Amino acid sequence: RDRTKARPPRSDHHNLRPAAVCPETNSFVTRSFLIRYCEEEVDLNDSCRFRAELDLSPGRELSVGALMLDLELMFAELTPPAGEKPADPAEGADKAEFAPVSSLQFRLHRAATGLYEFCPVVFDEFHFCVANLVIQTVILDFRFRI
Repeated sequence: RDRTKARPPRSDHHNLRPAAVCPETNSFVTRSFLIRYCEEEVDLNDSCRFRAELDLSPGRELSVGALMLDLELMFAELTPPAGEKPADPAEGADKAEFAPVSSLQFRLHRAATGLYEFCPVVFDEFHFCVANLVIQTVILDFRFRI
């Protein structure tokens, strides 16, 4: 074999799209990755920071402010249509249409008083996956408005 021929760069199947904040929906999207076999583990290690302002009017307790956290498991079909030559699945990731297949909603109690929680997120039995999630809230500033 001639080892001097340049090989095309291999795509990283665990990093098809980078993590990003979606400004249209004010949501965070982790990086997209390709699952190639059963029980495959992918370390995401993505993080995001949001800022929320809570109205603490007179007469309202600080612990009343509860935040809702919505999580969605997204899926996109990357196989080519019938009759087309199969290519590297990573090449079609930019054009892929992702759709939610499972969702969860969490209520973060006492978020206004500071919270540090570890939560293993387990989606439904049809789309079994575990995402270890760490949620941290902290009070950064108080502003009195008159």
